[in-house]
Amino acid sequence: VMQKENDEVFRDAYLIAHFQTGLKNVLDRAVLSHRDTHHEVIEGFSKVDELLAQHAAATTTDAAFSRLLARWGAAYAAGAGDGCAQAERAGLQCVAQRGSYAQLRLYNRPAMLTLGDDQGGTHQVVLVALGDDDARLDLGGVEYTVRIADLARYWFGDFVLLWRPVAVPVKRFAFAAVAEF
Repeated sequence: VMQKENDEVFRDAYLIAHFQTGLKNVLDRAVLSHRDTHHEVIEGFSKVDELLAQHAAATTTDAAFSRLLARWGAAYAAGAGDGCAQAERAGLQCVAQRGSYAQLRLYNRPAMLTLGDDQGGTHQVVLVALGDDDARLDLGGVEYTVRIADLARYWFGDFVLLWRPVAVPVKRFAFAAVAEF
């Protein structure tokens, strides 16, 4: 940056070049040639497309609802009604909608994301943490960290969110004498 070496910029460039799919350009190849210096930065990250391919059985709707409900201490039974109905029977509220990472950060709750892969298939994964640059996904009880830039390629905003409503005592409505005017 500004004709000075910057380790943060190089680290980010290395992560982007490593995790992008498709053709690598000259700059990507140059950055990746310094593998010995920055390879350790990718140690904790996984590629979304590889996770979806390797863990296809853990990305079904049943598997994802099972993981999401487990995070709330509730059980999911495949074939016993849809996931939201089971969540409601466990005292949880459920909403399915389309949104953004900003919304998910505001909700600050685990969510089931619907991802589309390059072959046209759909996968459900449980988002358990969302940082500025990375996200943690629960696939079959194992958590994986992925770059948000990589996840964004597969997520088009569809998610299911659960929460436990707070019971607030409601005051009785009292009728007052009404004066006629």
